[in-house]
Amino acid sequence: MAAFATGIIGTVAPGGVITWNWHAQGYADIGVLVLMAHPYNPGGRLDVIMQRKENVPGFGFRYGLTFKNTGTQSTNWALEGGGVV
Repeated sequence: MAAFATGIIGTVAPGGVITWNWHAQGYADIGVLVLMAHPYNPGGRLDVIMQRKENVPGFGFRYGLTFKNTGTQSTNWALEGGGVV
């Protein structure tokens, strides 16, 4: 499966934690395609500490992802996918 780039980007400092939620109401169930954090900096490390998929009655699917910068430098990141941990 090819990676799916979302255009959702940011920077996280060492030890920083990012939580991201996405609702698939009215869209195809593609959350699994975007549910991964991609570090751009050489030496960057992002550890996924939570992934969630919830079927909300009458609403659709809700996804969640929390990741932490466990490296020693600030890291630029993007949400990309192609699978889950």
